[in-house]
Amino acid sequence: MKAWFWVLGWSLSILTITGNGFIIFLICSKRQLRTKTNAFIVSLAVADLSIGSMAIPTWFTCEMVNGCNNLSAQIIEWAVRSLFAFASVSNLCSLVLDRYIAVVKPLNYLILMRRRRVILMILLAWIIPSVLIAVSTLNNFLFNNLLLFQILTCLFIIFESLPSLMLIFFFVSMLQVVSKHNRAARSLAKQLRFNHQVFFKSQEKSAIIMMGIVIGVFLVCYGIYFRCSFIHLFKFQPSCNDDNYKIPILVMNSAINPLAYSFFKRDINKEAKRRLRCVNLTKSNVVRPHDQNSFSLRGTYSHMRPVTNLCCLVLDRYIAVVNPLKYMTFMKRRRVIQMVSLSWAVSFAFVTVVTIYKLLPEDHLILFHFSLCLVMITEFFPSVMLIFCFVSMLKVVFKHIRAARSLAKQLRFNHRVFFKTQEKSAIIMMGIVISLFLLCYGIHFRCSVIFLVKGKTSCNDTEYKIPVLVLNSAINPMAYSFFKRDINKELKRRLCCIVCDRKIMKTWFWIISWSLTILAITGNGFIIFLVWSKRQLRTKTNAFIVSLAVADFCVGMSAVPSQFMCEMENGCKLSSNLYSFVWAARSLFAYASVTNLCCLVLDRYIAVVKPLKYLTFMKRRRVIQMVSASWAISFAVVTVHAMYKFFFRENSILLDFSICLVFITEFFPCVMLIFCFVSMFRVVIKHNRAARSLAKQLRFNHRVFFKTHEKSAIIMMGIVISLFLVCYGIYIRCTVIFLYHSKNLCKDVFYKIPVLVLNSAINPLAYSFFKRDINEEFKRRLCFAVLIRR
Repeated sequence: MKAWFWVLGWSLSILTITGNGFIIFLICSKRQLRTKTNAFIVSLAVADLSIGSMAIPTWFTCEMVNGCNNLSAQIIEWAVRSLFAFASVSNLCSLVLDRYIAVVKPLNYLILMRRRRVILMILLAWIIPSVLIAVSTLNNFLFNNLLLFQILTCLFIIFESLPSLMLIFFFVSMLQVVSKHNRAARSLAKQLRFNHQVFFKSQEKSAIIMMGIVIGVFLVCYGIYFRCSFIHLFKFQPSCNDDNYKIPILVMNSAINPLAYSFFKRDINKEAKRRLRCVNLTKSNVVRPHDQNSFSLRGTYSHMRPVTNLCCLVLDRYIAVVNPLKYMTFMKRRRVIQMVSLSWAVSFAFVTVVTIYKLLPEDHLILFHFSLCLVMITEFFPSVMLIFCFVSMLKVVFKHIRAARSLAKQLRFNHRVFFKTQEKSAIIMMGIVISLFLLCYGIHFRCSVIFLVKGKTSCNDTEYKIPVLVLNSAINPMAYSFFKRDINKELKRRLCCIVCDRKIMKTWFWIISWSLTILAITGNGFIIFLVWSKRQLRTKTNAFIVSLAVADFCVGMSAVPSQFMCEMENGCKLSSNLYSFVWAARSLFAYASVTNLCCLVLDRYIAVVKPLKYLTFMKRRRVIQMVSASWAISFAVVTVHAMYKFFFRENSILLDFSICLVFITEFFPCVMLIFCFVSMFRVVIKHNRAARSLAKQLRFNHRVFFKTHEKSAIIMMGIVISLFLVCYGIYIRCTVIFLYHSKNLCKDVFYKIPVLVLNSAINPLAYSFFKRDINEEFKRRLCFAVLIRR
């Protein structure tokens, strides 16, 4: 675990230093970017850069020197880390306050935010945390005053809690103002749209998105980082050893901030794109001194080694299949070493000759022609050799199979006989490896053919040539694993050992769970962004989809991270209060996902089964009521169960009531979803039959095609509901066990949580493929991204 901590910590540190350093360089190097708002961004980037430079390195130094057992070293490490953490918080508050005044009080902005006040706010953002940390450090080293310690503790708690409330207030106020402006703009657009098509774009939107991302990530990371203060305040336990996940989360917050500026701060985004384009143009316009007389040989040594080694492997199999009696005498240990050494030496010699030619003056035509001949031999000869060896082996194998079948016919008179040739698996393995090699190698060395046919012409094909080369190298191990019998057998044995070993199983659990978590967060976040950013997508059905995506997003954010924190804290014992809190957080969003899915399916049920009543029934007010009720129900169920767990453990009536609520919320939705889907399915089949019958009557003179819009809705609902039932059935298996065997506990976290997150991760794929408006917008965004890249 310690190794993973250092790998993750140092990776995030490098990312933080790179991102924030790039933002600082970008703003300081461009005169137009030196605005008041960007002054706050630079100050925040400096604080985040300092976190990346100090948090992990100081902790690493402390661990390496004395294992952080020395109290003085611990205090110094804490002081350095906390100084920049608090500076980051205060600078973020200054930045959000600046944006708050710009959005909420735009007419007073120029009067309030003068240059002098900006400098004063930035200085205060650094002075306040510096004074707090300095006084605390002096008290720890010199005074040891209990009264001063208690005052400092109160100040720290205020400094940790007040910024969160302040940021939420500012963000909600800005969101209200932007919503109000959008409504006014839409109302004006409706009035003007009678004769002309009018588009309105509010500039505050990108500022709100940037602030939302920065504040949201900050609140999540900051809440986890300062969890220790709440534990100390409420005295849950004397100490909280949470540095293994607290410090990486602090650094991750500092690493994400530059991405938010780069994407949503328009001037920084524009300058970053300009710099990247300049880098690409400079790179493409660089002319090497000898490129006019030769062709690109980048990475030649790296791709020549697999070619020569593959030739040796195929030659070994060729001798084993075609001349099996001579294999033992010919392929001795000494000859194997010679062949392997030659395969490396040939590629090395080839690259050496080409490099010497590159370094010499241009008039060495003899060396040029010699290196050109070497390239042609080393590129084309292996392909011919591999095809010859494979065809020869294939002929021998067919000959043996025919002989085996002939012998089997003679012996099959009395007994049933089966023959299995050992060469078959070798041929299949060689066939896959050689065919993939020829395909990828042919694309990779297309440049040589162009040079031969057209003369001195360059071919800029690196963008697809290198991935194809790497793809060939990546597929080879799969061929060995499946068709090389001894490797296949050892691989199966290792996998069985992994399954049996609980520690390795736990590692795989965390890898799979975190991968699914990232997928769930990314997919659902993209769906929310897609629907929110496009005015035409804000329909009633998509309101349910967004609510479900928010629930699935929260499942991804809470299920695995909360379980991980619980495991790190106390092994997640079932009797602990922390486990109850983790269960409550996970169940709240899991039940919210269930209730939101029920609302979505009910909406589609009314649209398909009762289409004439849909507009009168599913009004805007009712949609809001249904979405609110779906969250309120899940919150009420989890609250009742949490009250029993934390406060009324001896109350049997509340226990029975909470069990009934959980039972209803877990089983009733499954029955409801099945009923709605079957009803929709019957209606769609009925409509299809009627459409086909009508088509038969009309097809006498004309060719008629019918396409029902309900089909895609049914496919989407079928995929979402079936996946939900499978995943949810596994997830609620514990409830069934509890009902029939109340004394038995079910420790099924290892597959229950990944299955829950898998369900949340797959839902966005169903919307993207089968919800027509989301699918079209998704394709449009992809096409737009590809065109911009080109």
